[in-house]
Amino acid sequence: MWHSKNSKFPIGLDISDLSLKFVQLNKNGDKINIQAFSKYNLTPGIIDNGDIKNPQEVIKAINYLMANPIFGKVTAKEIVACLPNSKTYIKSIAIDKTPNDLENIIEEEIEKHIPVSINNIYYDWQTTNNIKNKLRVLIGAGNKNIVEQYTNLFNEAKLSLVALELEPVCLCRALLREEHYKFTDKFDKNYCLIDFGATRTNMTVYSKNTILFTISMPISGEKITENIATTLKIEKKQAEKAKLICGFDSNSAEGIIKNILTDVVNKLILKIHQTIAFYQAEYSDNGPINKIILCGGGAYIKEFDEIIAESTSIETVRGDSFINFNIPSQKESSSNKIFSNGLSKLLNENLSYTTAIGLALREIFINDI
Repeated sequence: MWHSKNSKFPIGLDISDLSLKFVQLNKNGDKINIQAFSKYNLTPGIIDNGDIKNPQEVIKAINYLMANPIFGKVTAKEIVACLPNSKTYIKSIAIDKTPNDLENIIEEEIEKHIPVSINNIYYDWQTTNNIKNKLRVLIGAGNKNIVEQYTNLFNEAKLSLVALELEPVCLCRALLREEHYKFTDKFDKNYCLIDFGATRTNMTVYSKNTILFTISMPISGEKITENIATTLKIEKKQAEKAKLICGFDSNSAEGIIKNILTDVVNKLILKIHQTIAFYQAEYSDNGPINKIILCGGGAYIKEFDEIIAESTSIETVRGDSFINFNIPSQKESSSNKIFSNGLSKLLNENLSYTTAIGLALREIFINDI
């Protein structure tokens, strides 16, 4: 049974400039399965770099999305959403151990590390671990005007907002076994997560059970698609397929797509090297990066993982957004008509839904801790 009419877990809603995606999960004993999911493409300009320019159109899109899922049935009005990565900040810092006045010390550190006045942000923090004579603290912050935009949006949509998360947090929850509440192995691995999205590319460095820092870059999968469409004089839908299928293959499309991709990916590779160098300089005690994990729609570009691995000498893989819950076996899926007509789309595109999946997992993990 792949969905239940009785699931009351909140919906994980991923709001980006060009699309809305949601996933709702349910539980049967220890098994986590899909309740419902869907996607809605937004008209460009309704949301611009995370700013909601036309809230009424976004509300209409959310209502349509919930009423017309690709699979399953929505059974809750509670939402877990995330703030746009370009408008948030997350970083792990080390401070002197002190039993007193920790709040004021952290506020002073926020002003040093976050390029926005503390009066213009909402922030939270938590201690993670000790290093020698220092205390490590993870700080997360979001611009007040963006937080208020999103809370007002859900109030107007008459949906109950359970939580607003930072995107790197839910990406890690979806992609890393270490984030499962029942994980019992050693927290000894270091990862670089690369989310290659439609409008931006974001990198998150995760080490030994905590996020260390994130980087957001204006490297856009959508712009690559537009460039391919213009160069080959084809429709954008065809260009998107060509981007993923041809990728870095020199023998496909006379190497034109490879050349377009190479120009963009070289910029990304330079940024990856700079990020790794910064990590090694600031967090050398944690050891080397063990693995690069790709997600977002761009992760499906042919040979993208191989290009990154070759240029960094670090194992690079496409992520698995289902790593922390159940997916059906091949036998079960082939014999289940509902699955073949619905869930197969989510399986094939799961890396495009990574943020929504991570958001949907939040309350399930918290309830079971």
